Amino acid sequence: MASAEELGATPRRSAGRPRNVGADERILEAAVGLMLERGVPDVTVDEVAELADVGKGTVYRRFPSKAVLAASALESLFRTHIAIPDTGSFRTDMERVYADTIGFAGSSRGNAFLRLAAAAAGRNRKAADVYRLGYEHRRDEFGVIIERAILRGELSGDFNRSLFLDSLPALLMFRAITNQPLPPLDAVPSMIDGMLNALDEWNGDGQARMGRYHEQSEHVTPDSRARYGMDDRETPGDDRDVVSPALLP
Repeated sequence: MASAEELGATPRRSAGRPRNVGADERILEAAVGLMLERGVPDVTVDEVAELADVGKGTVYRRFPSKAVLAASALESLFRTHIAIPDTGSFRTDMERVYADTIGFAGSSRGNAFLRLAAAAAGRNRKAADVYRLGYEHRRDEFGVIIERAILRGELSGDFNRSLFLDSLPALLMFRAITNQPLPPLDAVPSMIDGMLNALDEWNGDGQARMGRYHEQSEHVTPDSRARYGMDDRETPGDDRDVVSPALLP
């Protein structure tokens, strides 16, 4: 006898509670909003469930603990604002990542994340671990940009991935907690050059590996500026060319 699928009939769904369509997105968005407003330690799963309009059990079926929920919410925050480009060029990819990251840090949500993460580091180890894990997981996903560059011959296999990828967030974190202006978008190419040159000096073979990165580039894409309401030179709340000397050539 032919099966239901073979006859073109729609197979019957097995018995059980129907799936709550869109619940994952609502839960993550609710968690992000509450955590950026009050910080991870002061948000409960009950509050997230209520704001997302789902049952508490629905939350725990998707996220087995508050820590997992918080880390997942932060990852979704980064993923929304900072994409992983694939332009075929390491330099162009990183210019887009730098521009998006600076734009995110200058937004209300990005600034809140930086300040809450810094505060948690000094008073709540578990909360600090959540912020760190959320950031590190997304940072590691950006490693694919470096892997592609190595395969294309743009970088050597011993390129220090974590140091390079951590350099910009570290700068932005410091500036956020010390109320200093963020670097302007037109400084992005110089910042990348400075970091690459610093890594080359660390490894002692910069001439062999990084000469190619001093070519002209397209700098920052217009859509990055438009996304955060920036003009060609300014970042939110500042009109000065302020860049950390350590990141300049």
